[in-house]
Amino acid sequence: MLFDSSDPQAGPGGLYVGPLGVFGMLLCVVAYRRRDAIQRFLIITFGLLALYFLITSFGTHFGLAYLHFRIPLVNLIREATRYLVIFTTFAAVLAALGFQSLVETVTENVCPMRPWYRSVNTMIAIGLLIFLTAVVIDHRRISGWLVLVIVPLGAVLVPAASRQTLAVGSGLLLLAALASILAPPGTQPFFVSEYLRPDNLIVHRVLQRVSQLPDIAKYRVAILEGSHEARRLWNNASFYGIRTFYFNFTVLPRAQLHEMFDEQAVNLRKLHGAKYFVCADGAKPFDPNARLLFTESSYGVYEVKDAMEQYTLLHAVRSFPGVVPFRAQVAEGFDYRYIAALKTSTKKSGSPLLRAMESTDSVLSVSEDFVEPIAGTANHFAVLTNSSRPGVLILNERWSKDWHATVNSEPAQVLRANFTQPAVVLGAGRNYVEFDYKPVFFWWLLMLQRATFLLLAIYAIGTLLRRRYRSAITAAYSPS
Repeated sequence: MLFDSSDPQAGPGGLYVGPLGVFGMLLCVVAYRRRDAIQRFLIITFGLLALYFLITSFGTHFGLAYLHFRIPLVNLIREATRYLVIFTTFAAVLAALGFQSLVETVTENVCPMRPWYRSVNTMIAIGLLIFLTAVVIDHRRISGWLVLVIVPLGAVLVPAASRQTLAVGSGLLLLAALASILAPPGTQPFFVSEYLRPDNLIVHRVLQRVSQLPDIAKYRVAILEGSHEARRLWNNASFYGIRTFYFNFTVLPRAQLHEMFDEQAVNLRKLHGAKYFVCADGAKPFDPNARLLFTESSYGVYEVKDAMEQYTLLHAVRSFPGVVPFRAQVAEGFDYRYIAALKTSTKKSGSPLLRAMESTDSVLSVSEDFVEPIAGTANHFAVLTNSSRPGVLILNERWSKDWHATVNSEPAQVLRANFTQPAVVLGAGRNYVEFDYKPVFFWWLLMLQRATFLLLAIYAIGTLLRRRYRSAITAAYSPS
């Protein structure tokens, strides 16, 4: 908490508060005795919140993180160490309250002197006290002494209208220099970059070969790696245009987070589009029919034949009461290439086309089906279909209520096919379908941003015109 670890392998969040912050938090004990009821309430509130999020950051060791899955907004934090960010925020507020009390105490009790002189002396005294404390605690962390050269250099270069301004500026530079010595910035030179790690270079070689597969854009890649640290390197797949199931430090729905590393559910992986499996250390996919394509640097790349494509047009539906029975059926064997699974309530309240597709003779695919992708971006997909029978078009992306669809430029209901994918019902014939991912909250914020820019532009133009008008009036009435 007192010194920054500067560990490049550290996870998200950090316990670092710094000696200045710790000293300010300790001053809150003195501040509590001098404050009124409202300020005492703030100190107690911020202190309890800081302690709570510090304990929560221990994750499963204390168990408080489990409660947050039921609390709105807080349940968006999926990694316990991220709570340390909230802890350090409250710690900074407490430190500010403590230093405010110290400044007021010095101002009231020290012999009368000019306000600027008292402030400079106070800052220098606090900085020297923290510096000496750090030397006693851990002298090995004291490095970068040359940064102190910036203090006299700044006194010469910083423009100052008076001695008071020069003294205040020099005092602030001294504090900044001492802080840099106590906790050097955690920057790294390029020669210690993770990119040059041997295991990372091996991953890039494998990904480069996988990206050359002819149909890689239609499917996803699953990674069977031993450790989470090694699996983290495979996030480089996105740079090669390869879609995987893994995200690093990204807020995910709870169900997707649980499925992310469940490699044993191989049928569910194939349902989500996993055609290729990259296996380390002689491992193999859990599908016995997987075929080895090639090996690269101790990694084997396998292929399965029955993975679901990015766009699939089906002509049969089957109802399930919930996701648990459906997942059990998928584990045993479910022909997702020809049948779309829907929730029972969805099919009952759906269109007559859905009820018509329940007949058993529609299980087989129609050979003359035409499905042609037209456009595909991160938030927009367009596809052209043509079939002699009605069907369900499934987009093999993660389901969200923020998906919107149009069929032949008309709004269409987005179904939750297979309990995890967006889909629309299509009639027989030619159809042009568009899927758009439009989070409602995002669009409200976007409109607010544009409105703010417009108001700022109007204000700037109005201010400019008003100044020009005043200048013209002044020039007109000024004596010649």
